[in-house]
Formats: sequence, structure tokens, C-alpha cells
Amino acid sequence: MNLGGTCLSGCRFSKAWFALGLFLFFLVPTASFGQGSKLTSQFEAADERDQDHPKQRDAWFMRGRTVPGRSPALLRYRAHQQKLQMRAQRAAPLAARAQTRVPAAGSSSVWTPLGPAPLASDASGGGGVQDYNWVSGRATAVAVDPADSTGNTVFVGGAFGGVWKSSNAGPLSNSPSQVTWTPVIDDLGSLAVGAIAIQPGNSNPANSLVLVGTGEPNSSADSYYGLGIFRSTDAGSTWSLIQSANSGSRSFAGLGFSKIAFSTSNRNLVVAAAAAATQGIVEGLEVPNTVNRGLYYSTDAGVTWTYASVKDSGATIAPGSATAVVYNPTAGAFFAAMRYHGMEQKAGSLPPGPNPAAGGPHLANPLANPVQRLMAMPPEQRERVLEKLPPQQQANLRQRLDEFDKLPPQERARRLQLLQSFSSLPPEKQQVLARQLPAFNALPEDRRKLLRGELVQLWRMPEADRQARLNSDALKSQYSPSELQMLSDISQNYPNPAR
Repeated sequence: MNLGGTCLSGCRFSKAWFALGLFLFFLVPTASFGQGSKLTSQFEAADERDQDHPKQRDAWFMRGRTVPGRSPALLRYRAHQQKLQMRAQRAAPLAARAQTRVPAAGSSSVWTPLGPAPLASDASGGGGVQDYNWVSGRATAVAVDPADSTGNTVFVGGAFGGVWKSSNAGPLSNSPSQVTWTPVIDDLGSLAVGAIAIQPGNSNPANSLVLVGTGEPNSSADSYYGLGIFRSTDAGSTWSLIQSANSGSRSFAGLGFSKIAFSTSNRNLVVAAAAAATQGIVEGLEVPNTVNRGLYYSTDAGVTWTYASVKDSGATIAPGSATAVVYNPTAGAFFAAMRYHGMEQKAGSLPPGPNPAAGGPHLANPLANPVQRLMAMPPEQRERVLEKLPPQQQANLRQRLDEFDKLPPQERARRLQLLQSFSSLPPEKQQVLARQLPAFNALPEDRRKLLRGELVQLWRMPEADRQARLNSDALKSQYSPSELQMLSDISQNYPNPAR
């Protein structure tokens, strides 16, 4: 029995090893010789036995990629054509819908498409992974030359397409296809454009002064940086590059310009809004970050520039992106949008307005002075207004109100009387003065003195004599057209000649 038991157990043990041996016999060859790829590392040379059958492997790789008797290049070309046809079929309904949204040329609408024609943007080869449909690229700036009364001269800037000029973009062209465009900065250091501005007051399109702010501040991943401001005094034929402000201490490199605005009352005064450009940060050209962002002004039509200090609720704000700036001729002021701070206003006499206590005669507009307006209110109303303001602004105004209270009584009474006179003016007269008084106060001291003396004489004249004086050759030979207009507007609208 024991022998039998032993034999029986040994047989079971031998059969188990036999089964395992058969399993390994069939498994190992399959793993060892499958496709001849027995490499333990990509950096080791292949064993001699792994280099077998190279022709068979090439044939296996090409199977399904070639057709006997057919050119692979021709097949690939046909596949590419089919891909384009499928893309066009998929995009046709979208393009048709887009065309219905754009008014046709010659219609009663004020908008007409001028080009360029949109292109398919699917970069994934028809897969739709990166498909932005039909696009024409980012047009970042457009300026119509005011010197061309026909409206045919137009400058257009692209995100990274430079500046293009057309001399027939208006009535000279019967259809958009007839409009022609010429690149004007292709040979310069930067094609990234964020802003274009043309100086007002010129009547010869060949002599237009054009400023181009380089760099695109639209905060996209491919918003390219700029090098500064291009300036042309011959309508784009030749250019100079202004690379910095404040005598070179503030570099424009790495920034983008979102907007440039000229004053219409002082044609040499211009403000530029500078902001961050993504690639300027990525490539480390804006050094240090944020310090040079903000508003810049020029009093010589863009030849030299100065960084402007901006205050919010009485406190100077830290440098940051300025996303827009415009000049409002009715208000006689610049308005700028500052990131994280909202809208800021500055009278048209940038740089910061002159101090009436020094530097010759000035003409005050008490409606632009919040302290004097608050002083004219009853105490209860004044407190209600102040309580609604932010704490910092409220404290600043209360301090200025205390300073106003310390003025001699006669001076306080005179200022409040002037405020009352201004407040009683019709709105149209208030708008005229809001435009002309900042321009007057921005003039050099000698011109202010001369104009002030002329105004005193005009105020003393009857209306008929005043008009005759304003139209006289003597005044036309002594003052510029803008100064003559200033004399006319102020003498007829300023409410208090004694000022």
C-alpha cells in the first residue's frame, strides 16, 4: 500500500512538471522571435538573431500603404484633394450664413466688407480639433486720414501683419474688389501693430503725420511685442522709430500700444496707451515687468514722450496696462481705461494742468473743480455726496474743502460767484468752455498773456464791435486760426469778464 501510495504521488508530481514544460516550450519561442524585436534597451545594439528577415518586415510595413502599379505620390495628392473638398463642403453652410450677416456693397448699410477674404483655419487637417472656421486674421487698428476730405485714404494695422495703406478705400472704388492696399512698414523692425493715429489739422494728405504703436496688447498667447512707436511725417513714405520715453529711462521694448489719441484743440498734444504683450513677457523683453506700462504723452507731436502719473481717488496708482485712450473734444479732456482701475479722465492740458498761482494768467472753469462744486451745495447735500464716495477719495476731498475754507472770505465769495455764473450757462456754452479753457491754459505763458489782454478788450466792446475785431486782418495776422477760434469762443461764452 505504501509503495502504491508513493508511486501514485510521484506520478502526479511528474505530470505537473511535464505540463509546465510544454507551456514554457510554446511560450518562449513566441516571445523570443515575435517580429524579431528582442531589445532590452533602445540604446543597445540589436542582437544578431534580431536582424533577420529585413525585407519581409519592410514588405509588412508597406502593405496597405501602396497599391501595385499605382504612384504613391499621386495617391497622396488625390487624398489631399479629397480632404480639401470635404472641408469646403463642411464649411460652405457656415460661410453662407456669415455672408448673410455682412451687407452687400452698394446697400443702404454704412458697412461694406473690404477684405481680405477669409480663409479656412482648420490646422488639424479636417479633424476639427483646431478649427476656427473662416477667418481673416486680427485687424488691430484702422485710421482714416482726416487730411483727405474724400475719405479715400485709410491705414489698417494687423496683429502681426504690419500697416497697409489704401488711397481708394472710399468713393473711388465701386466695389471692395477694387480697393488696393500697399504695405508701408514691411522693411522696419516690427510688424506687430496695436494702434494707428493721424494728426488732425492737416489739409495735405501727402504731408500727414502718422504714428504707429507697435506690439499687440490683446493678451492672447501669440500677441507679439513691439519695439516702440513709428513716426512718419510724409504719410507713411519714410519712418523713424521712437524706442523710449523720459530721455531713455523708460523703454518701449516688449510692450504693446493699445491706442494713440491726438488732441483736436492742441494738435501737438498726443497720448499713447501702453500695455503688456504676451510674447514680450515670455521672451523677457519687458524688463522689469509692469514698470513701463501705462500712459505716455507728447507735446511735440510724438517726437519725445513722457510717462504720465495717474491718480485714482487722490492716490497715484502703480504702473499697469492702459487698454484705451480717447480725446473728447466736447469735454476738452482725455479719457483712458486703466486695467484694474476703470476709467480715468484728464483735462486736455496734459501734462498735468498748470498751477494758476504761478506762470501767468489762467482762465478757471469752476465746473471742473469738484471742491468748488461741493462748496456751493448746502451742507446736508454735501455730506450725502461725500458719504457715497470711497473712503480715500472722501478723505482727499474733505482735506481740499478744509483748504478752501481757509481762503480769504472775498476770494471764496468770488469763486463761488463764478461757479454760480457758470452753472447758469446753457449746456452748449458750458461745452464750448470745457473744450477751450483747457486749451487756453495749456498755451505757453507769453501766448496766454497776449490772448488774455486781447480778451479784456473784446469783453469791453459791444457785440457788433467785437465781431468786427475778431474778423479784422490785424487779428488774423497776429493769431493762428485755433487761437482766433479760442478768442471768439471764450469772449462770447465766458460769464465773468472780471475774471
